[in-house]
Amino acid sequence: MNEITVKSASRVAYSLFSSSFTVAFLTQADVFIMSRSEFSMVPAMVAKGIVVYTPFWHHSLRRWKRVGKSTMKLTDEETMRLQENKC
Repeated sequence: MNEITVKSASRVAYSLFSSSFTVAFLTQADVFIMSRSEFSMVPAMVAKGIVVYTPFWHHSLRRWKRVGKSTMKLTDEETMRLQENKC
């Protein structure tokens, strides 16, 4: 499986539209960076562009790129920090 490291996100868009509109919108992205959620699975599975997979309990498709170990370590540390601060 290919590995990449996410160093920065230049633009993040939030949608206030319906879930079905949001999923349709996400499938058209050039690059779709998944979250560790069920919601991100559907658009990732039908996405036309590059999919960046962050490991969680669902397995990835072979064509998806996997977040690198260093990025996973940083996100795990941030998750622990947020849990400790009850965020």
